[in-house]
Amino acid sequence: MAIQETIMELNDTQIDAMINLLQPLDNQIDKRVNYVMKNLNMPKNQALEYIVTDNPVLWAKVYLDWEARDYQFAILTECKKSKKLVLRLGRRLGKTDDMCVAILWFAYTQYNKGPNNQYDIIIATPYETQIDLIFKRLHQLLEISPLLKSRVSRDVHHNLCFDINGITSNILGLTAGANNSSGGANSTRGQRADVIILDECDYIGSNQVTNILNIRNEAPERIRLICASTPSGKHEEYYRWCIGASKKYYPSEDDIKNNKFSGYQIEEKEIGEGNGWTEIYAPSNVNKELLKMNPDTLQTYLEDIRDELSEMRYVQEVMAEFGEEELGVYQKKYIQQAILEGERLKFRYITKWPEEERKAYLKRTQGQCIRILGVDWDKYAAATNMVCMEFDRFHQDAEGRIVPIFKMLFRVEIARSEFTYINAMNKIIELNDEYKFDWIAIDRGYGEVQLEMLHKYGEEHPETGLADKVVGYQFSQKIEVTDPYTRKKDQKHMKPFMVNNSVNLFEKGKIVLDPKDKSMIQQLEEYRVKSISSSGLPQYTDENEHAIDGMNLALLIFEQKYGSLLKKVFSIKTVFIGTLDNRDVDVKSRVFIGETEEDVPVSVLTTPGSKYGVIGITNFSNKPVNKRASSYQRRKF
Repeated sequence: MAIQETIMELNDTQIDAMINLLQPLDNQIDKRVNYVMKNLNMPKNQALEYIVTDNPVLWAKVYLDWEARDYQFAILTECKKSKKLVLRLGRRLGKTDDMCVAILWFAYTQYNKGPNNQYDIIIATPYETQIDLIFKRLHQLLEISPLLKSRVSRDVHHNLCFDINGITSNILGLTAGANNSSGGANSTRGQRADVIILDECDYIGSNQVTNILNIRNEAPERIRLICASTPSGKHEEYYRWCIGASKKYYPSEDDIKNNKFSGYQIEEKEIGEGNGWTEIYAPSNVNKELLKMNPDTLQTYLEDIRDELSEMRYVQEVMAEFGEEELGVYQKKYIQQAILEGERLKFRYITKWPEEERKAYLKRTQGQCIRILGVDWDKYAAATNMVCMEFDRFHQDAEGRIVPIFKMLFRVEIARSEFTYINAMNKIIELNDEYKFDWIAIDRGYGEVQLEMLHKYGEEHPETGLADKVVGYQFSQKIEVTDPYTRKKDQKHMKPFMVNNSVNLFEKGKIVLDPKDKSMIQQLEEYRVKSISSSGLPQYTDENEHAIDGMNLALLIFEQKYGSLLKKVFSIKTVFIGTLDNRDVDVKSRVFIGETEEDVPVSVLTTPGSKYGVIGITNFSNKPVNKRASSYQRRKF
C-alpha cells in the first residue's frame, strides 16, 4: 500500500522499514540517506524524503505503490534529467504507466517550475480516446494514493489540479489532431507549460506538432518535452528526433535476438553532432511477461501477437522499428508472391474455365473447400463488385506439402446501370445456385434493402440457404475479437480489422491470385492509408478499391466462422495411405465425432516423386448442402 502521509510524518521505525522496502530498487539508499544527513544536516525522515522525491522510481514505489520494471528505470530517470526525451517503445511495455507516473511525479515535486505560483503539465495526443485512457490511469493511481488524492483541488474532464505546498499543479489533456489540417491544433495555441507530454506523437500531424513546439519556444531552457510513440511508418518529426538523437539508450542486438533484457547500452554523440534529444528504444520482447506460455495456444504471448499482426505492423508496433517509408497497405513483394503461386498452378478464374471442367471441379471439391462471396455495393448507379474466396484445405505447395490457402476463385463486376442493385441480386442468386456458397458477406452501407430482399428470397426458397448464409456488415461498426495476449473479448473497428486480417494472410503466403487480373493487382498495389482520423482510425483509399472491400468481407467472415482452421494446430491424428496415384477415386477416411462414426471424404493427393502421403482427418460431412430441386425455376426480382 502507498503511504497515507508524507515521509516527513513517519517515525524512526517506519523510516527504517521504508529504507528496507526501497533496498531492491536502490541498494545504496542507506548510504545516500546517511550522506544527506551528514552533509546537508537533515534529520533522517527529511533526508529520506529528499532522496525519494528526487528519484521518480523510488517516489512511485512509496507514494503510488507502483514498482518499475527493469527496462522502465531509465525511462523515469530520463524524464527528470532530459529536457527533450523521445521514447520509441513497442506495445505492451507499460508506456501509459510510465507517462502517468512521470506526470504525477512532476505534479508532486513541481520540478523545475517557472517564476509563478502555478505548475502546468500539458498532455497532447492525436485522438481523444488516448487522452481518456491516460486520465483513466491517472485516476486509478490516485485511488491507490490517499496522500495525492487528498491534494486534488479540481477534477473535471481532462483537467486535474493539485494544491501542494501552496502551489497549484495543473494537468491538462488536449487533443492535438491526427492529420495536417488545422483542426485539433488550435487547442494547444496560447497554452502555458512547464512540462509537455506528447503521446503517440508519430500520429500527430506536422502542423499540430509545430504548434505544440511553439509553446516550448517560450522558455526552451525550462520547459521539458517528453514524446512517446510506436512508429507509424511516417518519416517526419518523430523519426528525425529518434534518428538524430544526441544520446541513445537501446538493448543489445543479442538481447533483442534472444528475447531478453540485460540492461541498456548507451551511445552519446559529441557536442554539436546530435539534435539535443535523448532517445530510449525498447522493443516489446524486453517485457518478460510476454515470454510466458499461453495455455490456450501453447505458445508465448509474444508469438500470439506475431500471429495476429502483419509483418509491417509487427515491425512497427512490436519491434518499434520504422521500417520502409510510406509503404502501401499491401506490399508488392507479397502481392507478387500470390501472383507467382497463381502462375505455378496455372490458375485462372473459374468463371473462365470451360463449363464441363468447372462443373467437375465443383463436384469433386464439394464439402472439402469453403467458398465465401464478398459483395461491395458502392453507391447507387456505381458498379457492384463480387469476390469469391475459396479456402482450400488440401492445397499442395511446390514441395508437395499440404498448405491451406485462399484462392480468389473469381471476381464479378456488375456494371453501373439503372438497375444495378437488382441485377446484382439476381447475379448473387445465380452464383449461389452454381457455387453453393457457405456464406455471403455484403456491405450494408449501400445494401440494407438488398440484404432484406435476399433474406426474404431465402425464406421463400429455403433450398437456397440465403436466409441464413447472407450476412451484412457496416464498415463503421465494431466487431468482437479476442486479444491474443489477455484472451479477453474486445471491440475492434471493423474496417481496420478486416484490412489487417487480409494483409496478414498475404504476408503469410495464404492468398493465390489470378495473374491475368491486372485490375485487381493494381488495386492492391495502390491501396493506401490516406490519413488518420481524429479518433485514431486509418482512412483508406476510397477510389478504385471496391474489389478489395469484397475480398476483405469474404476473408472477414471466414475469420469469424472458421478462424481456428488457420490458428490452431490440430491433434496429430493422421492416416497413412499407400501409394498415391492420379486416379480420380473417392478416397475416404473415418473420424469419430462424439459417439458416432462418420465417413469423411478426402481429396486425392498427388505428391510427385514420393510414395506415401499424410493427410489430416477432417470433420466435414459428405452430405450435400443447399442442394436445389432439379425442377426448380429461379425467380428474378
